[in-house]
Amino acid sequence: MKSKYTELGKWVLFYALGIIGFLAFMVLAGESDEMPLGKFFLYKMAAMAVLALCFYIGKRLHRAGLLPTKIYEEIEEDEI
Repeated sequence: MKSKYTELGKWVLFYALGIIGFLAFMVLAGESDEMPLGKFFLYKMAAMAVLALCFYIGKRLHRAGLLPTKIYEEIEEDEI
């Protein structure tokens, strides 16, 4: 039963990281005409920093084995 909880925790981490990265990308891709230029660049820089942090955390979690491996197994099975 413990392995089920750890697998669930891995999926929760995976999706949380994905959602945060997606929201940061949406901020990076969006634009606003009413926003002052300094605030605009501050938001874009913060979104880039969050995306870089998500990438770094994802790599660290993958190396530590804290992300689900089933994703990679399904990809390998489809290629055969």
